[in-house]
Amino acid sequence: SYVYLNFVNGIRKATAGTNRVAAVLWLQGENDAISGVGNNEYESALKHLVSNWQSDLRTNLNVFVGQIAYIHQAARDKVDAIRDAQRNVIDNVTFFAGPDTASISLGDDGIHFTSDAAFASLADQWCKAIRDSETIYKTLQ
Repeated sequence: SYVYLNFVNGIRKATAGTNRVAAVLWLQGENDAISGVGNNEYESALKHLVSNWQSDLRTNLNVFVGQIAYIHQAARDKVDAIRDAQRNVIDNVTFFAGPDTASISLGDDGIHFTSDAAFASLADQWCKAIRDSETIYKTLQ
Protein backbone atom coordinates (compact mmCIF):
# COMPACT_ATOMS: atom_id res chain seq x y z
CA SER A 1 0.00 0.00 0.00
CA TYR A 2 0.97 3.64 -0.41
CA VAL A 3 1.27 4.24 3.35
CA TYR A 4 3.40 1.13 3.85
CA LEU A 5 5.78 2.00 1.02
CA ASN A 6 6.06 5.58 2.27
CA PHE A 7 7.05 4.27 5.70
CA VAL A 8 9.68 1.87 4.37
CA ASN A 9 11.07 4.37 1.86
CA GLY A 10 11.02 7.11 4.51
CA ILE A 11 13.16 4.95 6.83
CA ARG A 12 15.58 4.21 4.01
CA LYS A 13 15.90 7.85 3.07
CA ALA A 14 16.12 9.20 6.63
CA THR A 15 18.85 6.72 7.53
CA ALA A 16 20.79 7.06 4.26
CA GLY A 17 20.11 3.38 3.60
CA THR A 18 21.40 2.01 6.90
CA ASN A 19 17.82 1.39 8.12
CA ARG A 20 19.05 1.85 11.70
CA VAL A 21 16.20 3.19 13.78
CA ALA A 22 16.17 3.10 17.57
CA ALA A 23 12.41 2.51 17.70
CA VAL A 24 9.06 3.05 16.06
CA LEU A 25 6.31 4.66 18.13
CA TRP A 26 2.98 3.02 17.32
CA LEU A 27 -0.34 4.51 18.41
CA GLN A 28 -3.08 3.33 16.10
CA GLY A 29 -6.27 1.34 16.36
CA GLU A 30 -9.18 3.73 16.69
CA ASN A 31 -10.63 2.82 13.31
CA ASP A 32 -10.14 -0.86 14.13
CA ALA A 33 -12.20 -0.38 17.30
CA ILE A 34 -14.92 1.43 15.36
CA SER A 35 -14.93 -1.39 12.78
CA GLY A 36 -15.13 -4.07 15.47
CA VAL A 37 -11.78 -5.72 14.76
CA GLY A 38 -11.18 -8.39 17.40
CA ASN A 39 -8.29 -8.79 19.80
CA ASN A 40 -6.64 -11.73 18.01
CA GLU A 41 -7.07 -10.20 14.57
CA TYR A 42 -5.49 -6.89 15.62
CA GLU A 43 -2.61 -8.58 17.45
CA SER A 44 -1.89 -10.87 14.50
CA ALA A 45 -2.05 -8.00 12.00
CA LEU A 46 0.35 -5.85 14.06
CA LYS A 47 2.86 -8.70 14.39
CA HIS A 48 2.60 -9.38 10.65
CA LEU A 49 3.11 -5.70 9.82
CA VAL A 50 6.24 -5.43 11.95
CA SER A 51 7.57 -8.70 10.54
CA ASN A 52 7.11 -7.27 7.04
CA TRP A 53 8.90 -4.06 8.04
CA GLN A 54 11.80 -6.06 9.42
CA SER A 55 11.98 -8.19 6.29
CA ASP A 56 11.78 -5.28 3.86
CA LEU A 57 14.24 -3.15 5.81
CA ARG A 58 16.49 -6.10 6.70
CA THR A 59 16.78 -4.93 10.27
CA ASN A 60 15.28 -5.59 13.67
CA LEU A 61 12.84 -2.86 14.60
CA ASN A 62 11.86 -2.08 18.15
CA VAL A 63 8.26 -0.97 18.38
CA PHE A 64 6.72 0.91 21.29
CA VAL A 65 2.99 0.21 21.29
CA GLY A 66 0.71 2.81 22.86
CA GLN A 67 -2.83 1.99 23.92
CA ILE A 68 -5.63 3.93 22.29
CA ALA A 69 -7.96 6.15 24.31
CA TYR A 70 -11.64 5.42 24.92
CA ILE A 71 -12.96 7.10 21.81
CA HIS A 72 -16.57 8.23 21.58
CA GLN A 73 -17.31 6.49 18.27
CA ALA A 74 -16.82 2.89 19.49
CA ALA A 75 -18.39 0.81 22.24
CA ARG A 76 -16.18 0.25 25.26
CA ASP A 77 -15.85 -3.50 24.58
CA LYS A 78 -14.59 -2.79 21.04
CA VAL A 79 -11.97 -0.35 22.36
CA ASP A 80 -11.03 -2.84 25.08
CA ALA A 81 -10.40 -5.52 22.43
CA ILE A 82 -7.86 -3.28 20.71
CA ARG A 83 -6.31 -2.12 23.99
CA ASP A 84 -5.99 -5.77 25.12
CA ALA A 85 -4.25 -6.69 21.85
CA GLN A 86 -1.92 -3.72 22.26
CA ARG A 87 -1.00 -4.97 25.76
CA ASN A 88 -0.77 -8.63 24.70
CA VAL A 89 1.80 -7.99 21.99
CA ILE A 90 4.35 -6.55 24.46
CA ASP A 91 7.30 -8.96 24.73
CA ASN A 92 10.17 -6.57 25.61
CA VAL A 93 12.14 -8.01 22.70
CA THR A 94 10.50 -6.42 19.66
CA PHE A 95 7.41 -4.86 21.20
CA PHE A 96 7.68 -2.49 24.17
CA ALA A 97 5.01 -0.79 26.25
CA GLY A 98 4.14 2.70 25.11
CA PRO A 99 1.75 5.10 26.81
CA ASP A 100 -1.77 4.28 27.92
CA THR A 101 -3.63 7.27 26.51
CA ALA A 102 -6.92 6.63 28.32
CA SER A 103 -6.21 9.49 30.74
CA ILE A 104 -5.60 12.08 28.01
CA SER A 105 -8.54 14.30 27.08
CA LEU A 106 -9.79 13.93 23.54
CA GLY A 107 -10.78 16.84 21.34
CA ASP A 108 -14.29 17.77 20.28
CA ASP A 109 -14.37 15.03 17.64
CA GLY A 110 -14.02 12.40 20.39
CA ILE A 111 -11.16 10.60 18.66
CA HIS A 112 -8.11 12.88 18.34
CA PHE A 113 -5.92 14.77 20.77
CA THR A 114 -6.16 18.45 19.90
CA SER A 115 -5.12 20.61 22.85
CA ASP A 116 -1.61 21.67 23.79
CA ALA A 117 -2.15 20.03 27.18
CA ALA A 118 -3.11 16.72 25.52
CA PHE A 119 -0.06 16.81 23.25
CA ALA A 120 2.22 17.67 26.18
CA SER A 121 0.80 14.77 28.20
CA LEU A 122 1.21 12.40 25.26
CA ALA A 123 4.82 13.53 24.72
CA ASP A 124 5.59 13.09 28.43
CA GLN A 125 4.13 9.57 28.37
CA TRP A 126 6.14 8.59 25.27
CA CYS A 127 9.33 9.91 26.92
CA LYS A 128 8.60 7.96 30.09
CA ALA A 129 7.97 4.75 28.13
CA ILE A 130 11.28 5.11 26.31
CA ARG A 131 13.20 5.95 29.50
CA ASP A 132 11.60 2.96 31.25
CA SER A 133 12.91 0.63 28.55
CA GLU A 134 16.60 0.27 29.30
CA THR A 135 17.14 -1.70 26.09
CA ILE A 136 16.07 1.19 23.89
CA TYR A 137 17.07 4.10 26.13
CA LYS A 138 20.72 3.00 26.12
CA THR A 139 20.81 3.17 22.30
CA LEU A 140 19.70 6.80 22.42
CA GLN A 141 22.43 8.02 24.74
